[in-house]
Amino acid sequence: MKIVFFNCYHNGDLHVSREIVNKIVQKVHSLDPSTSFVYSHRNDPNLLSDIPHLGFDANALNAKRSDHDNLLRIGDTVYINTWYAQQNYKYMNQYGLTMDCLYAALDDTCKALWGFSLSDISTDMSSFFPSIDYSKYEIGLCQTWVSQHHEKKIFVANGLAKSGQAHNFNMTPLIIKLAQKHRNTTFILTNKEDDSVLPANVYYSSNLINKHGSSDLNENSFLSNYCDVIIGRSSGASTFAMTQDTLFRNDTKVLYFTNIVPTPPNKFWCDSIFRDKINFSANILCTNESDLGTIYNIIDTNIT
Repeated sequence: MKIVFFNCYHNGDLHVSREIVNKIVQKVHSLDPSTSFVYSHRNDPNLLSDIPHLGFDANALNAKRSDHDNLLRIGDTVYINTWYAQQNYKYMNQYGLTMDCLYAALDDTCKALWGFSLSDISTDMSSFFPSIDYSKYEIGLCQTWVSQHHEKKIFVANGLAKSGQAHNFNMTPLIIKLAQKHRNTTFILTNKEDDSVLPANVYYSSNLINKHGSSDLNENSFLSNYCDVIIGRSSGASTFAMTQDTLFRNDTKVLYFTNIVPTPPNKFWCDSIFRDKINFSANILCTNESDLGTIYNIIDTNIT
């Protein structure tokens, strides 16, 4: 049997589902080593290259009939959908854009295809949150850099959100102004959005990573683990900063300017399945604020 995990959408969709996929692959491989696995998507082919026994095949997406397909069988190949909205929003309508949505969808898939549940793999719900084997990526230069910088560091994912989950204001001028005020704090920007002259305490992550020709999102994630505050829009590099290390092992402060505002607070990515079963060590503040003056004050207050 060949298993094709597929997702027709963005980098963040792959990241949030990566550890659930990893656990499924390792479980099935241990039961039947003859089963092969690939992930088909339109993003960088190396985004998930740290997951053992999982290959990449961009062309496999061509076999699907719809973005909503799941458990589509063609010969000896089965297609597994990792998209939140799969099966005509069956899980998303109940759980929203949360880990619960992905967990429920892939749990039902495992039961239908192999007869086991995700709870048979692990009862520790925190273990299903994203985890990256950074040794498989180009972290050497930024590893040296963080070893030499022990000051307070702020990781800023200043790129624009692509899925309508946040206001797309220009964050860079606010960060430059804050950096001029907080000169003993280092700010790391993930996106070169303009030709602004940066203060000496502001760096572009791409210069610290110095990777060419492919995505550096996983390397950005590595950098974020060494930062005291993470700022973003719940999109792009700030999504990749949300890992088990950040969420459960560090006391990171996370500021998200997003319309995905959890109830109760600090239960980000959680609905009824996960809400009472995990506790973040990170302090996650989500706000849908759009006024630039208020946003500046929120950031200023939370990095002091």
